[in-house]
Amino acid sequence: MEKSNCVTGAERVPITPEICLKAFEKASNEEDRDGMERAIAMWMCNEDVVSTGVGGKQSINLEQRAKEIHSGLDEFSQSKRTTAVAIVKNADGTEQILVGSSVKRLSPAQRELLNSGEIEAIGEGHAEVTIINQAKANGQTVIDIAASRPICPNCANTINEVGANPVSPLKKVKR
Repeated sequence: MEKSNCVTGAERVPITPEICLKAFEKASNEEDRDGMERAIAMWMCNEDVVSTGVGGKQSINLEQRAKEIHSGLDEFSQSKRTTAVAIVKNADGTEQILVGSSVKRLSPAQRELLNSGEIEAIGEGHAEVTIINQAKANGQTVIDIAASRPICPNCANTINEVGANPVSPLKKVKR
């Protein structure tokens, strides 16, 4: 089970089946159990899920960054939209950060919040899928992705299909 890794700084820690079992046992609630990758990373890092920054030089909490950029929206829009942030790998091995919205573009206020090196993903559909589609079109590979609200099952499936890691909570499926 080497697909998932906990990242602290530039160090990646492989996840073993034993670690998965311990993480599941330590998960504090059902939402964490539904989002096993998050629970595993939380247990291993003893903190929120983090990903390497561009070039592996810094750590970035993608979920926190998605929420920061999402906060650029007015209160009503925050309740209706989703913002996602992802680490993507370019064909030459370098990394970039893509930021997408559940509407075609980030708002002007959100674009003002982008840091140097953060690139707006433009497209239709859910924020996570917008990022994945732009990454594919640019020949990039999505490594880790997080959203400002729990990731819906359809987006979670798309994320898994491209081999990326969802590093924010997954939406609980009502049974």
